[in-house]
Amino acid sequence: MPPPTDDAVNARLATLNSSPDLLPQKLDLVGRRVLLLEVDERRYRQTPFLDDRMVDEGTQGFWVDLDSLPAPDPDEPVPDPALIFHIGHCGSTLLSRLLPAACPLLPVREPPPLRTLAESLRLLEQPVSRLSRTQWRTLLGRFVTLYSRGYRKHEPALIKPTSDCGNLIGPVLEARSASRAVLMYQSLETYLAIMMDGSKARMDIEGHAVTRLSDLHDFIGDRDSLRLFQLTAPQRVVVSWLAGVTGFHRAMQTHAQQLRPLDFDRLLEDPSHVLSEVMSFLGLPVDQSRVTTAIDGPIMQTYAKAPEYRYGPTDRAARLAENRSRSGAEIKQGMKWAMTLVERYPSLEPVIEAFPLGSAD
Repeated sequence: MPPPTDDAVNARLATLNSSPDLLPQKLDLVGRRVLLLEVDERRYRQTPFLDDRMVDEGTQGFWVDLDSLPAPDPDEPVPDPALIFHIGHCGSTLLSRLLPAACPLLPVREPPPLRTLAESLRLLEQPVSRLSRTQWRTLLGRFVTLYSRGYRKHEPALIKPTSDCGNLIGPVLEARSASRAVLMYQSLETYLAIMMDGSKARMDIEGHAVTRLSDLHDFIGDRDSLRLFQLTAPQRVVVSWLAGVTGFHRAMQTHAQQLRPLDFDRLLEDPSHVLSEVMSFLGLPVDQSRVTTAIDGPIMQTYAKAPEYRYGPTDRAARLAENRSRSGAEIKQGMKWAMTLVERYPSLEPVIEAFPLGSAD
């Protein structure tokens, strides 16, 4: 279909700050522009990810210059969002479905511009950075504000960035000092059992390998000893897990009151109690009848990333048992290597005290 006219674009931009119906879906720092897609509340709630997988033949939108985005209206501030940060493959999408089912929240799952901002943060202060720190902070604040819009007054958004966005925790909470975030993870042993399962999971590890290893290098202060081409498949999984939880640990040092770590297995063991705890921590109203309805409904018994498939806690337990049997040797290799890293780098010791490795026995 033909692109919208300038008058049509300006008319739509006039509604940007007041409605979530225009979703900032891509951030192009080279062209200094943003892609705005036309969405509705149903799409926010049903779409597992707001990346290119949400785009189909009927999707409409347009590119605009960053400088053309209207400034926020100081007289109409948006509510502070709740947030879920995660290490990947640890139940964050499930939690992002349960919470809006149990209380008034608009889920905003993994919009790509936040990943772009996380990637550009890693380059700040380097000669190749396209942004100054001030420019970067302005952009982050602007996009977090846009993702915090709701369809009803006083209904906050639930923003879930991608797993590569752990470095955004501190900056987001500094920009939104009243916000709180859940940090989702699971033990290294469980993570290994999940990620050693077949080519799809392993390709996900490969896709994040450079970023995760770079983040771990920054934490341990050693860029010479760990080289990607030398790492085995289990070692790359360990690097991915450690990069995630070290990012959590670093954020906890300065924003502990705004953060709540959550082991996915604990949510599965006592979902009603843990979901209520999370809601209370996030400052959300706890209606026990709605919590019970959310837990007893189809959300807990379907695959959160593709709800058309059945996949409840029992299915997950059976799959993990099968994976542990099939990949037991690799899991043990990964666990042993992780302990070697902890012995080599003392800075990792307090991390695994807060985020235990688990046991491969």
